[in-house]
Amino acid sequence: ACLFHDIGKSGPFGAKRDQRLMIEQIFNPVYFNVDSPDFQNASEFKGKSRKEQRSLMKDLAINQILEIEKFHNNKQISEYLQTLTLHVYDEKTNEIKEEPLDLNKHSMIQLWREHDYWTYELLNHYKNGKISRDLIIIASSHHTLEGHDPALVDGKVPGEAIALETLDKYLIITLVDKYQAFIDREKVDHFKAIGILRDMALDSKTKKIINHQDRVYNLFLKYIDIFDKHPEIADIISK
Repeated sequence: ACLFHDIGKSGPFGAKRDQRLMIEQIFNPVYFNVDSPDFQNASEFKGKSRKEQRSLMKDLAINQILEIEKFHNNKQISEYLQTLTLHVYDEKTNEIKEEPLDLNKHSMIQLWREHDYWTYELLNHYKNGKISRDLIIIASSHHTLEGHDPALVDGKVPGEAIALETLDKYLIITLVDKYQAFIDREKVDHFKAIGILRDMALDSKTKKIINHQDRVYNLFLKYIDIFDKHPEIADIISK
């Protein structure tokens, strides 16, 4: 599951080679760097702290970010993205709604989070009897803290969608994915990353994304405590 969980960053099932290359650009961490001259000179980012800029990069509309990044193939990327759909989590109804991708409405973070649905599609299609259902669920459901669970068919996001026998593996890969992103992309230190993970788990519990009589939440805390004791992990990731 660790090997496969981000395979969706290559694009959705059915994407052609040139389309996958465009999706790769969007997920390439070399780009969308708030310290680059393009972003520092953009009016939206001037006068803001690095933390505010990173948050803004996620929340701005896709079209706005592409205009700042100025890819040589922006037109082709925009045309392709408009053929896709996005799964958007509604906090009020605790439901996922699929809707046509709108460059002016949807944010970069909504686009980036679509990759777990693409992971599910790809693994489910190419499993060939060699990839188990449990592996597919674990690999594709690592953004459930934000209310996304591609393995569900009815759009609901229950507190415990994962089978109990796979729950520990699912929680670990969720935390590993988040922790690595904070260290590698957000450039925060180990203890700051741990604090963010605790806040995310509590926020998801409060919103009843993860629930089930605190079982899932308490397991999250258990594994976060283990991470907390090993700050050397941050050094390993940074290298």
